[in-house]
Amino acid sequence: EVRYHGFVDAPTTTRLGYSYIQSPEFTCFGHRWCLRVYPDGDENEDGMVPLYLHHMSDEAIEVQFSFTLKNYSERGGKNHFL
Repeated sequence: EVRYHGFVDAPTTTRLGYSYIQSPEFTCFGHRWCLRVYPDGDENEDGMVPLYLHHMSDEAIEVQFSFTLKNYSERGGKNHFL
């Protein structure tokens, strides 16, 4: 499970004309990963907010994964699945 707080204040990086926000690096199954969010879209999804799992290790790996987004409400302290 990866939790990323402070999304609103996160710095953006621009590469090939597209801006993205990168999560801190994390390790899973001996490989290094991060999440990249493109808040203004990218070349693949016009009008959408793409979210990518980025493999940062040198060796190739094939994985199956899914994302679950939660919106934590500070007022009620409950998770809301998006």
